[in-house]
Amino acid sequence: IKAVAGELQAERNKQARAKNRTDNVAAKRKALRTELAGISKKLESQVAQTVPWELESRLDRVKSLTRDIESGNASEEEGFSRLKSLIAEETKFGDEVAIINSPLTRKNGELINASILRIGNQWMVYSDDNGTVFGALVRKVVDGKVAYEWNEELNLEERAAVKLALDVKQAKKPPQIVKLPVSLSIVGGER
Repeated sequence: IKAVAGELQAERNKQARAKNRTDNVAAKRKALRTELAGISKKLESQVAQTVPWELESRLDRVKSLTRDIESGNASEEEGFSRLKSLIAEETKFGDEVAIINSPLTRKNGELINASILRIGNQWMVYSDDNGTVFGALVRKVVDGKVAYEWNEELNLEERAAVKLALDVKQAKKPPQIVKLPVSLSIVGGER
């Protein structure tokens, strides 16, 4: 009976150790899920402060990830993988220079066909098809929140720089360095 009792106690000890290891793994996973959700919320905040280029779809992807992590619909591994992918997408977004021809509503409500040049997640400019109307996106902090507004009152030198930048990007002019009238507002930004 003593031998069986000893074996029974040894088995109970094994089970207790296994339960402790399982509890440790569960606690680590919960802590990891909390950390991933925090990083995802921080990314969401940072994306919300970038230029409004496809902003809704970019924000929706991050918000969806945050929801899935917090609700447990995404495993820790999946959450990490998706977060890594979103960070890579935002990094690429911040590094690329893109141009799109699209309708654009000016500050006065006029709808024009414009060539819009985006330089990373920092700056955007546009020119209409005729090259007569120009604008540059200006970042402002209003009541503690980041807002963007088109500056459509560019001087002659700024308009020429915008036109040259658009022509270079569209391969109408040879590749060259273009001096742009960029002013970046970092006041009130979260890092």
